Amino acid sequence: MTHTNKALSSQSFLLLGATLLAWQIVMYCAASYFHIGRPLLNIDYAFILILSFFTPRPISILLFLIVILIDYFMLPVQILPFTRLIDFIYFIGKLEFINRSITFSLAGCIILAITVSIFTMNIAKKSSKLTLILTFNLFIISSAISKTITEESHDNRFYRVANKYFSDSVFLYAYNYRTSGFVSSSNLKNQSLSETKDTRALCININCDLPPENKTLFIINESWGDYKDPKTQEEILKPVNSWILTKGTISFTGLTVEAELKELCGLHAESLYFKETNIEDFKNCYPEKIKKLGYKTYSYHAAGSMMYDRHHWYPLAGFEKSTFFDTQKWPARCYSFPGACDKDIAQKIINDIKKPGIALFYWLTLNTHHNYNLKDLKTKTFNCKELDIKNNEICRNAKLQNQFFLILKNIILNLSELEENLTIIIVGDHSPPITNTQAKELYFNTKKVPYIKIKLQHRNTK
Repeated sequence: MTHTNKALSSQSFLLLGATLLAWQIVMYCAASYFHIGRPLLNIDYAFILILSFFTPRPISILLFLIVILIDYFMLPVQILPFTRLIDFIYFIGKLEFINRSITFSLAGCIILAITVSIFTMNIAKKSSKLTLILTFNLFIISSAISKTITEESHDNRFYRVANKYFSDSVFLYAYNYRTSGFVSSSNLKNQSLSETKDTRALCININCDLPPENKTLFIINESWGDYKDPKTQEEILKPVNSWILTKGTISFTGLTVEAELKELCGLHAESLYFKETNIEDFKNCYPEKIKKLGYKTYSYHAAGSMMYDRHHWYPLAGFEKSTFFDTQKWPARCYSFPGACDKDIAQKIINDIKKPGIALFYWLTLNTHHNYNLKDLKTKTFNCKELDIKNNEICRNAKLQNQFFLILKNIILNLSELEENLTIIIVGDHSPPITNTQAKELYFNTKKVPYIKIKLQHRNTK
């Protein structure tokens, strides 16, 4: 190799490396701005460099563009977790509130992706085979070093990139977690709904066979567990303790949607695919029964409506109006699980309950979801040290639970002038997921969930 050729090879190597690194930094900064997980270096791009040596320029550009689009997709999927492609299509079709700035941003991202693909592949096509191999090897070595010096986080989920690898494959991450047992089960179409034998906290506290006597706010509280130490539960409930009429526990283990089906409908599901269920499956659900009697039925959940196909089965279960993350604009986003913030949902619930007439208001909370992200914590009223809670996950969960009951206190205070009586029932969906199972067993009765009942008697009561 001549001195001139060596110089050209060095220049192309530096230019190609600088171009790829610059794009990686742009993507990483975008992810960080939205508090979304992403490795600093995505090694998927390096594989396209090798393929570019053997494929025509248009094919190389297309392959590079596909990698960018996958990189793009793994950002919004952490805000709205789609388990199926059809859910993504459904969501896009519902964005009637999307504004021009978002439209222009999306168009800009596509134009930028195409421009970067063309520019990078033009450099790659002018580079020598040695340059491409060297660049590829640097990416692969960085990935190997990253996995050697950093442990993968146990908090990784299909909807959350929580690992701290500085170099990794975004495509493989997406593939591994999108084909996980949970996501796969949401595609199993052999759904069979049967009557559950589990106790229903809703029906313990109201007669599910009779029309409601009062307005009812029924809340399934995400990851609210039954503490072995009653002092801890008392401190969590402190904001609403003075209003509690009855409290207790029921036995239950299962997923959130299983708790919903059990409480609302007395049903047990065989899989997590609900898209092909029909009205006959849900004819005995409590909301459906009282809706037929002329009562209003509302539901609220801060996550996307596509999760567990709630946009499909909630109406079948009897909810005539449902509020989700994707049904309107929200002033903020929360992080423990992608979605809106419970405090903002609470304000909508207050407004709806103030409307005249007896009705059912069902709220499935969200911000106490694992991994109990302290970005969602806005209060400092719970002290873990005073209650000898030494596990960090359990402490975060307890703090967020205490915050939820502060939100509930605010709901109660805002409804002090309500003309009708209001019954509020809160039950946990399942014992909180905790990474350290020994710590969980130490603090919780893991096969039970708590419930409480609050009844507000108002001024027109005789």
